[in-house]
Amino acid sequence: MAFSKPTQSIWSASVKPPRVAQLNGDLSDVGIVGAGITGMTAAALLKRAGLKVAVLEREEFGQHGTTHRTSAHLTCALDQSYPTLIRKFDEQTAQLAVEASATAIDMVELLAGELGFDNEFRRVDGYRYTESTDQVEEIESDCEAARKLGLDAELVDEIPLGWTIKRGLRLPRQAQFHPLKHIFGLAKFVHGDGSFLYHKSPVRSAEYGERCRLETDRGVVTARHVILATHSPMGVWATLQTRMVPHHSYCLAIRAKFDRGEAPAGLFWDTADPYNYIRRLGPDDGDVMIVGGADSKTGHERDTRKRFDQMEQFARERFEVKSIEYAWSDQFFESADGLPYIGRGPGEENVYVATGYSGTGLTYGTASAMLISDLILGRSNAWEKAFDPGRVKPLASAKRMLENVGTALQGLVSDRFFRLAERDLLCDPAG
Repeated sequence: MAFSKPTQSIWSASVKPPRVAQLNGDLSDVGIVGAGITGMTAAALLKRAGLKVAVLEREEFGQHGTTHRTSAHLTCALDQSYPTLIRKFDEQTAQLAVEASATAIDMVELLAGELGFDNEFRRVDGYRYTESTDQVEEIESDCEAARKLGLDAELVDEIPLGWTIKRGLRLPRQAQFHPLKHIFGLAKFVHGDGSFLYHKSPVRSAEYGERCRLETDRGVVTARHVILATHSPMGVWATLQTRMVPHHSYCLAIRAKFDRGEAPAGLFWDTADPYNYIRRLGPDDGDVMIVGGADSKTGHERDTRKRFDQMEQFARERFEVKSIEYAWSDQFFESADGLPYIGRGPGEENVYVATGYSGTGLTYGTASAMLISDLILGRSNAWEKAFDPGRVKPLASAKRMLENVGTALQGLVSDRFFRLAERDLLCDPAG
């Protein structure tokens, strides 16, 4: 496989980050560690409510992290099927998870409009489909459960991609956007008037209490509340780490020829294991599709080229591919029971975590910011109990937790080496 910029996502290649400062030490109401979609959305919501925030990003803003290395789907179609979610929890909890996702999509649209920036937000239909007769019943059960949870779902026998399927589930009013344009727009609102966004400011140590203290090489932030929006809160609450498993997912941006001159609109997922997902890039790139999938547990697949080759084969079997423009991958964390951990850290009153988003990090990241902002502002939020990081759901998570202990430790250690190996392996497109 040959492509032009193999370790750069199409998002980071298409937009430049705003100028931000490096920390010199400031006092804030809320200290936020991590400037991805969770941290930046929380910062915007809290500043809008009148609080002063300080966001600390360890790397260059917008150049590292999961937000810029996704396929940028915004969907209520969770990684678990709706019947599985109901079975593991209950119908009310499943409804809350779906509601959180739908409300988060609305928030992505609302913030862009309210703050006056273009994040290329577009409402599109979402499709979960199968090419196997054996999985038709699964699609039909998923549709029935989706309707029970309040979604306007319908069964279909065709999808706009143009190839034959056995059965599909259509979800209207899903969405796609440009994730970096979104967080850059939030950044321009957040930075200023007593609130700050600092990059290249990794937190070296933290003290939590009535006044929290975040120490970096360039200064100290003290705050009444701290949000750990770091994808996985390393170094704290070890039991939380054993309830998550890190995975990697892989994406290609392909330029292809289409009968109608442009790629069909929509978000698409199949029922393969691991599943594949597809979306059109954007309104001004009609012949570019993002194709993702080939998920693997972090540390279990050393040959990343093999995973990209799988995605290329999938794409070429279904599209008339003219070129592969970009390829990228990144890590996500699966929780033990299938729902993310969002809220107050176990045993803490003013420290908040948000992690375990599985494959729907942009919707759950936005929902996390909404929930945590409400907790800090003293507002009630119906999602709090469902996503409580301290929850224990034996029937939903016991087996996965036993499997996770070893896998999580292996993944957390090997991921450091994996990222270096991936960078070295992919730096030469002809290699």
